[in-house]
Amino acid sequence: MADAVYDDMLSLLADSILTHSIACLESTPSGVPTERFVSHDKPPEDCCDLIAVWVKQIRPTISFPRTTVDPSPCGDLMMALDVAVKLVRPCWPTQTGDKNDPFPGADVVHAAATNLLIDARHLWCCLRSASNEGVLIPYEGFDIVFGNMTPTRGGGCAGWVLDLVVEVPGCCWPYVDTGS
Repeated sequence: MADAVYDDMLSLLADSILTHSIACLESTPSGVPTERFVSHDKPPEDCCDLIAVWVKQIRPTISFPRTTVDPSPCGDLMMALDVAVKLVRPCWPTQTGDKNDPFPGADVVHAAATNLLIDARHLWCCLRSASNEGVLIPYEGFDIVFGNMTPTRGGGCAGWVLDLVVEVPGCCWPYVDTGS
């Protein structure tokens, strides 16, 4: 059976988003998380100081308006990647253990929320700026759409998940059969 060589486009794309995300967080009060990686799927919830990027799904999409005049193997069909960027911080106040005053004070919650909102703004604006400058995605002709940024919280950790959609022009990337 012949060995196949595949372009590592998806890996390079995820790495680029991760690299830019890390750079975006360098100037925040909480700094860059200790765990930084590209994941195959949603990262486990056991790490409380992380930034992770993963492709949630790969799906077909059709360009609009339809522009294909010449029938091609792909027609108007393109690949769309639903990408997630997850930031988690070990900062969310939890119960204190004091039976007379078991809940954290409003000032503690407010301070933690403020840092998370600073993270959200830095991550969103910095990635958006990199996208506008054409440096977020390392390929020509790729479109990126910024989706929702939703809060996530659990077990003393809190953060954000930013959804992105990356449209890949054409239906396939180069495939080479080496014949070996």
